[in-house]
Amino acid sequence: MSMSPKDDELLTRYLLGAQLGEQEERSIEDLFFKADEYLDQMDVLENELIESYLKKALSEEDQILFRNQLSISSRLRRRVEWTERHVRASAGQSHPATAFPGAPQTATSWWGTLQVAWQRHRHTARPALVTVGLLALVAVGIWSAKEEHLTRELKHTLVEQRSLYEQLSIQLRNEQAQRESLDRDLATLRDSPRLFVASLLLTPADAIQTGQRRGGGGATLTVAPRAGILQLQMILKADKHREYRGVIETVEGREVLRQSGLTSQQVKGTRLVLWQVSADALVPNDYVLTLSGVSSNGKISPVGFYSFRLERASASHPF
Repeated sequence: MSMSPKDDELLTRYLLGAQLGEQEERSIEDLFFKADEYLDQMDVLENELIESYLKKALSEEDQILFRNQLSISSRLRRRVEWTERHVRASAGQSHPATAFPGAPQTATSWWGTLQVAWQRHRHTARPALVTVGLLALVAVGIWSAKEEHLTRELKHTLVEQRSLYEQLSIQLRNEQAQRESLDRDLATLRDSPRLFVASLLLTPADAIQTGQRRGGGGATLTVAPRAGILQLQMILKADKHREYRGVIETVEGREVLRQSGLTSQQVKGTRLVLWQVSADALVPNDYVLTLSGVSSNGKISPVGFYSFRLERASASHPF
């Protein structure tokens, strides 16, 4: 599997610690998982960066990035110091490679210089030690590359976690704002002078007698100052109609309110017709409510008569 120039450029930026986009970081991870040769290539690229750094051949921006990497990586500092010592040692000879037949007369790169140093030490009395040292350097390079990869993965994970925490923080702030808004609305309702619903259960009569028209024998509803809705609950003897109509009159027979489209519903085992009216629609008085049923063919017939008295509590009433 061959490396492309684009891969080399991306790995070089990675080694310099340049700012990479999310897609570029994923590309780096993909390269690491493809084959071990990418780790070897990273070692080669790092060698070339060290050589260029020591020769001051890097651009000003890359030189700054490389120095930043040196300040945070003790491994890289040790590698640069080791390379610099060998380069200086090799520079002390005008033609270090002439001692070896068939070798080039001068080292043309940092890696070539290291190869000359290796050839020189190969013919000494400690070839096994040199071999072990070179193998250790290769192992350190591979381990360092993997360590850098793990560091990048950790950084990527931390970025994702930070993004998640920011989203959760925004969601928490939104929920807190909604709760504060609900609390304000609840406080407004609690302080509102028209908060409560006053209910009155009415029992039907076959006919409203004279005494009932005068307010005798009917139910009484005491309306608190903060009540905003009056709910009249009319008990049905039989529910045989699709809808109902209601008319409220004074005991003298003057019509006050009329409502059509009322429907019945089951409430705790009792069939009721509910009629909600504004608390301001009725003044304290005695009333008669006539409920009529509308059949499926549109025929209207009386269902029941209900009488009640409306009173209002004083402002000092606890409700």
